Amino acid sequence: MIKSILLPLAAALGLHSVAIAHEALPPGEIRTNGDIAFDKELKLGKLESNKIAITPDALQIFGSGSTGDIRAKSTPGATGTSRRLQDRFAERPSVIDYGADPTGAADSTAAFTAALASESPVSAPCGTFRIDSTVEVTKRADFRGAGTCTLLRFELPTGLPVLPAIDIKSTAAGSSLQSFRVDHQAHVRFYKPNTIYGGNTIASSAILVQSDDTSLSQVTVDNAYDNGIAVVRFAGKGFEFTPGSPKRYSLKTIRTSYCGVGSTPKAGAGIDVGTGSYGTVDDLVDIGSYGAFILDVGGGGQGAFSNMTGISTKADPNYHSYTFYVGSGNSTFTNLYSQEAEHSALWLDGFAGRTTMSNIIIKAPKSVGVQIKAGDTTISNLIVNSAGYTRSPGSVDAVQLDSTANKLSNVLINGLSVQNEFSTARYGINRLGSGPLTGAVVNATLSGAATATNNLPDTFAVVDGAVLSSVLTGAWTSYTPTVACATRGQFLTKVATAAQFRRVGKTVSVNLSAISIMDRGTCTGAINVSLPSNAATRTTFSGQETSVSGVALVGVIFEETSNLQIKHTDGTTPAVNGYVLTGRTEYQAQ
Repeated sequence: MIKSILLPLAAALGLHSVAIAHEALPPGEIRTNGDIAFDKELKLGKLESNKIAITPDALQIFGSGSTGDIRAKSTPGATGTSRRLQDRFAERPSVIDYGADPTGAADSTAAFTAALASESPVSAPCGTFRIDSTVEVTKRADFRGAGTCTLLRFELPTGLPVLPAIDIKSTAAGSSLQSFRVDHQAHVRFYKPNTIYGGNTIASSAILVQSDDTSLSQVTVDNAYDNGIAVVRFAGKGFEFTPGSPKRYSLKTIRTSYCGVGSTPKAGAGIDVGTGSYGTVDDLVDIGSYGAFILDVGGGGQGAFSNMTGISTKADPNYHSYTFYVGSGNSTFTNLYSQEAEHSALWLDGFAGRTTMSNIIIKAPKSVGVQIKAGDTTISNLIVNSAGYTRSPGSVDAVQLDSTANKLSNVLINGLSVQNEFSTARYGINRLGSGPLTGAVVNATLSGAATATNNLPDTFAVVDGAVLSSVLTGAWTSYTPTVACATRGQFLTKVATAAQFRRVGKTVSVNLSAISIMDRGTCTGAINVSLPSNAATRTTFSGQETSVSGVALVGVIFEETSNLQIKHTDGTTPAVNGYVLTGRTEYQAQ
């Protein structure tokens, strides 16, 4: 290895002493002090932790005809671009060594592809690298640019079907790419719709991440045909995805702008997590794209997303864009900011159940601030300022709860402030449709809306901070439970019931004030009592008969059911004429 590096350097530097001649190269050695030397004539460097390190006296020819320190001397790379010897030995290999042209005059696609397939750490200096086709990453890659000055300028000929600039294949698991910029140039090159991966639009994104355990950091993407970065895995070469993959992706410090300019309808975002799961996105800033962040329908979800900003999100007139679109569930979002979205700022679609969000600021969207269609949603600290900006005052809602298609359950917003710095909203909270809606908004300040709420049922509470404590300790709702014999084929003939429940978030408290057995009929076993909603987990119950015997009662709420089964502590039936069963329980709703 040392000889293969040394000989071309010697030739390039014109070192013709006998010690450097090919036929008379002295035997090399690694000395006990770590010096790498050839006899007494040439010292190459020092071995430190199995790496060659350049030292002040390294790369010198000793004896007669000494060249002195040659670290600053240079040799040409594959494209004729010279690099200092110190850089060649001290740094990781560069894409220039593989033939990349930092002037942008020549196509560097093959050079980048080869460098990223080397399975060795590789770098790229500042420069403009022309990329005429897709850089396919098929093996684990470790790439580091010099920052935004390392520009990959995509120059697929105008009018051809669009391609991604970088495609990190599923075989490249564990790849790390950082500190560079991609300009997809879809705004000036007028590409046609893509034909790869069955023509799936998401394959038109500037960067495709298909591999597990892959990280991108300090990456900038401009003018993407569809998304700037798409986390998606295709099931082969066709249109179909692999839901839930890739896994454990990491996108950190991402800057995107004007993405989605080529697709029809225009809907591309800075980042689109198409099918990935168990990943993270941290520190995203998008300007002027047709979405800042998408957690797509059918994606694996189960991610953690934080510190994301979208400025001036655009909207196709034939398609509603959102700064943040959430179409998959089981994820957490922290610190989101949207300013001057041309349409809505945040939409939690019906598939986004079990989403948790905190610290959301929506400022001056031209349409609705937040749309919620997903049940089991919890949002803490939500500010919607000037919904309907540039439109007629009082014409746009700050928050919409959409129950038009399905039941919308368990929506909890803890801390909602509707403000009117530039524009007054129509309603602070408005329910769309007439489907069932349950949940609450607590610590609400809705003064920035012409009307605080509209079309909300009794099962959805809106409480400001002054009366919050009374809501948490009172406001019971009466309901009439169904009571039946638990034993198949047996029946209770006559029962009278009185019960109440209250709900805060997912916690449901139930008070059975009186289950009166007036005629036990044929029932000789436990009895079943219906609850106001399904329980997420198995929960116990305790109570007492209060009219005849005073005996204790026990019971169980079965998971994923709305059924409480009650019996005596000794297992015998509580279905006794004249008995009045009472008790209280608390469970977590499904």
